[in-house]
Amino acid sequence: MTHSDQPSPPDPYQPPFGTHPPYGAPGTYPPSPPYAGHAPYGAPGFGVSPAVPMVPLAHRGKRLAARVIDVLIVSLLAVALITPLMILVTSLDPDGRTAWVGVGIGGSVLILFGGWLLYEGLQLARWGRTLGKRWMRLRVVSAAPPGAPLTRGKAIGRAAIYPPGFLLVNVLPVVSFVGLLNLLWQFWDKPFRQCLHDKIAGTIVIDDSTASDPRR
Repeated sequence: MTHSDQPSPPDPYQPPFGTHPPYGAPGTYPPSPPYAGHAPYGAPGFGVSPAVPMVPLAHRGKRLAARVIDVLIVSLLAVALITPLMILVTSLDPDGRTAWVGVGIGGSVLILFGGWLLYEGLQLARWGRTLGKRWMRLRVVSAAPPGAPLTRGKAIGRAAIYPPGFLLVNVLPVVSFVGLLNLLWQFWDKPFRQCLHDKIAGTIVIDDSTASDPRR
């Protein structure tokens, strides 16, 4: 047998005759990459941006309307309690020259701030909404995770921050604009449309109109 008649050595990348190499083996075409710009179905970010909250956020107008209702209710209650106190103080000190004047002023402030704290705190801790929010079918929930029910501590903390906390800040002449800024913040806040007191308390307000009993 001559040198030219000798068989050539087998190609290590060529499979035996009649067999097929496994997909992706050396000598075969590599798998095609996924189509650019498309994530697998169900993967994070599929169909919706992760920055968009998956809860029905409250409309800004409905939030303001609910706050107006709450302000009217608390104001009427405060007047009903402060008026008899001031009548008593006036009867005890007609000239306003004794310590009764301080009692009247201090009592009025305590009624106003304490009334707001009890009004907001007790209702948020029990139902997650005030009378105004109940009427407008809104509910306060936790921002982390979005939509989780409020804990009692977070409900009381939110009630202490606003309105009482911001009312106290508004008394100061230099930073009195903070109260207005707090209310307007929701108009440009993203993604949860939070006011400043929502950010401090870690809460968001959602539309609860789809509930079976929105007045509960």
